[in-house]
Amino acid sequence: MDKKTLQELLSKAQKYGVSLSEKTTSALNELENPHYTITLSGEFQVGKSTLLNKVMLGSDVLLTEGVGLPTTAIPCKVVYAPTKELTVVYRDDQKSPLRYFGDTITGDLLRSLTTAMTEEARLELSKEIRYVQLGLPVEAIRNYTFFDTPGVNDPNVELIERTTVETLPESDIVLLVVDASKALTSHSMSYFFSGDEPCNDTCFI
Repeated sequence: MDKKTLQELLSKAQKYGVSLSEKTTSALNELENPHYTITLSGEFQVGKSTLLNKVMLGSDVLLTEGVGLPTTAIPCKVVYAPTKELTVVYRDDQKSPLRYFGDTITGDLLRSLTTAMTEEARLELSKEIRYVQLGLPVEAIRNYTFFDTPGVNDPNVELIERTTVETLPESDIVLLVVDASKALTSHSMSYFFSGDEPCNDTCFI
């Protein structure tokens, strides 16, 4: 049954007084206003943040690539919000999220919350924070959620399992971002296309 036929049947059911369950109503709303979660994945310094900034957000201020060595330890979740806001979501559910609003949100603040210079510090950060959520009043992303993730070739395998791999089950689409001037590395090939294929049939290159 296609979307149009289903909507017509549900509309007729409501017309004749049939009460729809909360789950059915929610599913109908999703059909009418679909929302997609997209994870940007790939090695560090290949342009994941740049792609999200310039193509989706029309900005190059907040999200930045690391320089030299991998430094990003925490995924950044980007969503639509009526006003600019930043929320730090901790792994400890008992710990209240830390929130920032408006002009207090800067690239420096975001980097301070998501990056660390040593392997040990990055791992400790990933154990404390699940992700940082950036809400932006950008109409183009109203129906999308994006995850900007640490590079999959980070030498700290535990960190990647704790961050990038965790986002994959939440994703409708996984974009593997690569440097077009270089051949696809064996590391990226093995990560995405061997074994259990973490992104299955939702992985685009």
